Amino acid sequence: MTTTNLSPVAVWLARAGRHGVDEATALTEGRAIIGYSDIPDLSTALSEIDISDLVRRTYTASSENRIRNFASQLIAFVLRMKVGDIVALPLKTVSGTIALGRVSGPYSFHEEDGDLRYKILLTDTDRASYVRLINGDTAEALRRED
Repeated sequence: MTTTNLSPVAVWLARAGRHGVDEATALTEGRAIIGYSDIPDLSTALSEIDISDLVRRTYTASSENRIRNFASQLIAFVLRMKVGDIVALPLKTVSGTIALGRVSGPYSFHEEDGDLRYKILLTDTDRASYVRLINGDTAEALRRED
């Protein structure tokens, strides 16, 4: 057996809306999407404290536990996910299916029609490489492509 030096990657769980509302966009555009439309662009957030403080100021009526939960999700998405990491998106629209993508770019903010606002990480850009269904050969699905 030949071994190679592989750099460690993280696997992150993403959702595309409570009922899969953003699944089509995520799969078609090759994006990992996180909502929180009340939260402005976090591109300038340099620390966990920056994000936590912004969440606390935005959701003033929320409990501290809820604020910590929201902040931790945004912190992971904005500060911790790195290029090369894997994003697993369990599909709500296709039962028992998980789409996998590899993070290929940094966090950015997207606004559409002045209403729909969400945060994105670029993932593999073509649908064929993003949608790797886990149904048997997960090792192949997770293998880094050269």
